Amino acid sequence: MPELNIKLLNIHTFSKEIDYPMVKVEGGVLKLENDPEIQLPSFWMGQFQVTQKLWETVMKTNPSYFKGPQRPVETVSWYDAVEFCNQLSEIAGLEKVYVMDKTKADPGNKSIIDDQKWLVIQNIKANGYRLPTEAEWEYSARGGRYGQGFEYAGSENLEQVGWFRDNCQSQTHPVGLLLPNEFGLYDMSGNKFGWNGAGIGMGSIPYMGVESHRAALCAVVAGSTARPSAGWLIAWYLRCMLMEVSVPCVAGDDNRIRVWRRAGAT
Repeated sequence: MPELNIKLLNIHTFSKEIDYPMVKVEGGVLKLENDPEIQLPSFWMGQFQVTQKLWETVMKTNPSYFKGPQRPVETVSWYDAVEFCNQLSEIAGLEKVYVMDKTKADPGNKSIIDDQKWLVIQNIKANGYRLPTEAEWEYSARGGRYGQGFEYAGSENLEQVGWFRDNCQSQTHPVGLLLPNEFGLYDMSGNKFGWNGAGIGMGSIPYMGVESHRAALCAVVAGSTARPSAGWLIAWYLRCMLMEVSVPCVAGDDNRIRVWRRAGAT
């Protein structure tokens, strides 16, 4: 297991209590079943899910169903997550990654559910914060070059690393209470879904042999859903390799986020 290489996002206008620790994820190759290998450079990944305390400080709201300052923020849409990343970048004095135009509809958004269809463009050269891509998220969850082939992020025993139907008591939990994975990342399996960065206008994504209509991805591996009407997810849904498709305007109470920043950014 590597020595943890933790970098703190020091938000200069706020106290240290809400600093967002980021872990250096060393680059490597992501091997996908029936797909070409993907070479990934090193990057920074949030060590924890974004908490309600951090979200409220940045966005001045708290939409979460299960309240608690150290619980993950939820009930946020993909658009909300994009705006949070931009706000975080602005506070840190960094260039925003996303450009969102709410006056223009994305021509690639074919969803009949999304009544917003806002145009979102990503500046890949910006040094700010964004959502991880599907590949970056899965590589991080698996532990990268240090991964031991666990079914879940950090263990074969899900109860050691993730909150799900059998141990969550039908609620979310404060971040970082269970064991981390090989990179020192917590709650990569369980404690809600997680929005990924591959979204509207950023390329369609094959899903179950069909195109996902460019819908933003929802990392089901980040899983146990907190939607009381739907119940909580069983262990099968929290595997490192499992992804799901959602719609960017949906702000369900099972959506949370973790942010990313490229290594070497200044």
